Amino acid sequence: MPLLLSSWEIEAILRGESILSFDLGVTYDEYDVVRKGSVICVEDVFCMPVPVLKRASRKRGRVYEIVEEDGKFFLRHVAIRERHYYQLVQPHRGKPTTLEIDGIHMHRVKGADPYTDARMKVDALEVERGMFVWDTCGGLGYTTIFLLRSGAQVMTTEKDPNVLKLARINPWSREMWRADVRLADATRFVRNVPDESFNRILHDPPRFALAGELYSRDFYRELYRVLKPGGILYHYTGSPGRKRGRDVQRGVMRRLFEAGFRYLRREKRTEGVIAVKPSR
Repeated sequence: MPLLLSSWEIEAILRGESILSFDLGVTYDEYDVVRKGSVICVEDVFCMPVPVLKRASRKRGRVYEIVEEDGKFFLRHVAIRERHYYQLVQPHRGKPTTLEIDGIHMHRVKGADPYTDARMKVDALEVERGMFVWDTCGGLGYTTIFLLRSGAQVMTTEKDPNVLKLARINPWSREMWRADVRLADATRFVRNVPDESFNRILHDPPRFALAGELYSRDFYRELYRVLKPGGILYHYTGSPGRKRGRDVQRGVMRRLFEAGFRYLRREKRTEGVIAVKPSR
């Protein structure tokens, strides 16, 4: 795994703190931090000019990889610039990272850190040991990790290879690779899944404006088909447009009902919807 620093950890180094993390807060250890004129050296890790560290520290939450070339160290921003702009962001020191795409966080970061948010979503799904679970939009794998910790057998799909590239780098995503991880578009992948394959489905898609097909009646019918009788679907919706009187969950619940789901209810803690496939 690469050595990683967030802006928060760089600030700690500039303050001369000795308890530091080079895996974004997953683990901490003690290091000798020595300032020699305009250079700061961290024992057995790197020496770097103070101005370089100061500039990096000003980018709140930004994540950097420590890179060495020809005996010199520098910081490389962990980001991918293609059709979209992807980066890892650490909202708070020592807390799990989030994925940011085109400036939009893919996790809730207010009121709960991304790990806590993922755990609450999994708790709402009432997973039991040995169940087969599909995590439709894997992202950095946080919900997958808590599904695995619940004892489930997990398949997770993610259609964006750049997201999986960052998940490979992200220390907080390490556990997700114990699952069956597929690079696949959920709307296409589901067509080849046999009927009644899963006890539970966790559906945590991007917002409707970015992936409307994942909120469609046709896709919900496919989710219904591959869920076992008595199985439960958790569908994260968020609450976009709430201040303008918009109710996204109402439309989601109506389409889920039309697809065959019953016993629908709002899951207020996590801004999601619970739906059940009736037993025969």
